[in-house]
Amino acid sequence: MKKMLLIVLVVLSGMAHSDNISAKSKPICDYSFKDSNACIRIEFKNGISRKSDSAFEVTFINPKTGKYIELKELPKSKLWMVMKNGHAHGSDEIEVTKMKNGVYLNKNVWFLMVGDWSLYIDAKIGQKAERIEIPVCVGKNSKKSFIGKCKS
Repeated sequence: MKKMLLIVLVVLSGMAHSDNISAKSKPICDYSFKDSNACIRIEFKNGISRKSDSAFEVTFINPKTGKYIELKELPKSKLWMVMKNGHAHGSDEIEVTKMKNGVYLNKNVWFLMVGDWSLYIDAKIGQKAERIEIPVCVGKNSKKSFIGKCKS
């Protein structure tokens, strides 16, 4: 009977925290929105590449509580590059789908050229429309690509 009660308590304990970010995982947020109590974690599933879809997941989080934020509308993501000669361009439209618990999958993410890109994440959080700009350095291959500015 004691073993059964212990098992039930362990299962219930795990369920009670299923909407929270695990303390053992990486830092709770990678980027924060300016005007709302929200932040995001971003994870490229197969790295950043210009030769294949660089799909990524965005997780919306309340940094005070550690709970996932469910958005009423799908967020939007957009790639943009300003080249050294001043010309600028984007890429194909990114497809965003809701997965679970404030997690959104972004597919059809094509970085067409080597260099500095901006990844814009737009979301309506509560009544506020917010935007985060994430710098992405695209190298000749995925091992030379990373989140951040390219070194000159």
